[in-house]
Amino acid sequence: MNARTLVMRSAGRRTFLLMACGLAVGCAGDGPPPAGGGTYATIQTEIFDAGCTQQACHSAAGRAGDLSLTAGESYDELVDVEAANPTAAAAGLLRVDPFLAQDSFLMRKLTGDLSPGEGSAMPIGAMPLSPEQLALIADWIEAGAEPDPEPAAAP
Repeated sequence: MNARTLVMRSAGRRTFLLMACGLAVGCAGDGPPPAGGGTYATIQTEIFDAGCTQQACHSAAGRAGDLSLTAGESYDELVDVEAANPTAAAAGLLRVDPFLAQDSFLMRKLTGDLSPGEGSAMPIGAMPLSPEQLALIADWIEAGAEPDPEPAAAP
């Protein structure tokens, strides 16, 4: 990744953070987001476990695209990880680029917004994700692609 790309990503993240802070101030009092919405556990359960880890796809054994989306492995294989596809890797794409859903190879694969050589849209041979499912993933990425917090230890 060259210096210009790093500067552009840094500027994009700063812009996003400033916009998010302004939005948070403007929306104060609207209450918390819906329970479970946008958490990585929700994405894992409702999207990855339900349709991506079946048979020879992104299971621990199948690892299509050298990617396992099984619980306990998926987060570390997605966030800040260079895309395995040679064309995407040459373009500097990460599987999940925190704060930048539009630059994340995962979103490009799921929406079919692919350049020549970047492979097929996902999921192959199944119904595309719904707009709500795509928004859930995009919102999580735009919020920083954080893992779910560890449960508090019992006193």
